[in-house]
Amino acid sequence: KQIIANMMFNLGLRRFSKFLKFIAAIQSLNYKQAAKQMAHSAWAKQVPNRAKRLIDRMNKYADDLLCKFN
Repeated sequence: KQIIANMMFNLGLRRFSKFLKFIAAIQSLNYKQAAKQMAHSAWAKQVPNRAKRLIDRMNKYADDLLCKFN
């Protein structure tokens, strides 16, 4: 939730809502795919430090969830 809130604050709702593949990945609980969608966006190129930080958090969250179920 914090990652999404951070992105929405940065992008605004209108631009955030265009991240269709990212949103679909989140809705399907595929957090690794969500991180990939973040990394391959124009947003990641525009704000590389913020993007790297949030992508790293998303990947860590995905890894932590995986560990809980293994």
